[in-house]
Amino acid sequence: MIELDEWNRQIARQLRAKRYLRGESQQDVAEVLAVTYQQVQKYERGTNRISAAMLLYLCDQWEISPLEFSLSGRSGQRDDLQLTARETALLLALRGLEPKMASAIRRLTHLCAERAQLAA
Repeated sequence: MIELDEWNRQIARQLRAKRYLRGESQQDVAEVLAVTYQQVQKYERGTNRISAAMLLYLCDQWEISPLEFSLSGRSGQRDDLQLTARETALLLALRGLEPKMASAIRRLTHLCAERAQLAA
């Protein structure tokens, strides 16, 4: 069984990774969650735990599934911050798109990933 502390550490790491990949600052996330950037720092370091409600709200705002905060990064799988060249190129291409187009592509990608998980 997975210990609660491991879940909290994983959520903290993934929160930072997802924020970083989106090109957002801690202040940007703080404004979405109506907290200080110092509080976001504490969430990302694992000093304080982010509440389930705040995490769900953030997922909704980022248009991602809460399942993306799973423990998929453990047991020898690669870390979220270790991107392949292909993944990096895709992220850079997304950043160059108009916000509405990038958002639509993110939603489509998440729907495809969720379908693949359900089919597995």
